[in-house]
Amino acid sequence: MKKFFVLIFIVCFMLIPFEKTVASSYKYARILDKEVGFYKTTLESTPLFFLPYSYYVKIIEKGEVFSKVECFGESSLAPCLEGFVLNEFLVEEEYLETFSPYLSFSIETISTAPLYEDLSLTKISKYIFEDRKLNYYGYNQINGEYLYFVEYNGKLGFVREESIKPFTLPLHEKPIDLPVSNPQDEEIKNENNNTLSIIILVLTFILIAGVIVYLFVPKKQQKHLSYYDENEFLD
Repeated sequence: MKKFFVLIFIVCFMLIPFEKTVASSYKYARILDKEVGFYKTTLESTPLFFLPYSYYVKIIEKGEVFSKVECFGESSLAPCLEGFVLNEFLVEEEYLETFSPYLSFSIETISTAPLYEDLSLTKISKYIFEDRKLNYYGYNQINGEYLYFVEYNGKLGFVREESIKPFTLPLHEKPIDLPVSNPQDEEIKNENNNTLSIIILVLTFILIAGVIVYLFVPKKQQKHLSYYDENEFLD
């Protein structure tokens, strides 16, 4: 029975992951430039808005020039969006070391605000009353005027800066390490991590094999010298 519990312990130990972070089926990229455009399609020359600095996008499909990405949703107040970002601005990370990759932030109207359908500001989809909170995606700038791309009650669109109370966007909780290491440094770091993981794995199996041998391989019986009393042989 004791050996059975030892085997259970060994199996459970082998199932414990060695890494704190788990590789996702998708790669994530961090936005480390102040003006990284988010495009609806790859055919447009003007971005829909500029992504929040220091936050992440999920890479769905990598192209030669653009990558299809997903952002917001999950832990964010704003619903998920799919679009495109230029590859040159994507700082990829193999492991996502945060549970909240996206900005979750709302801005508030200071007066009744028109919600415009596009950057031309020619069509208004609805009016939003004062002191209403709008889920924030990013900003754009047309003719020197700041516009904010937001979501309100299921509607997406732009509001003018003049209609919004002053605000400051928070940075992501994960510190920004600059300068970003080059790909060669990252490759060397990954190789070192892989080597260390292999060494730990080999040592673990050696330890487990030693325990199994100790528990289950029969030990050789040692010869014991029997004690006798010589007086027993005396007549």
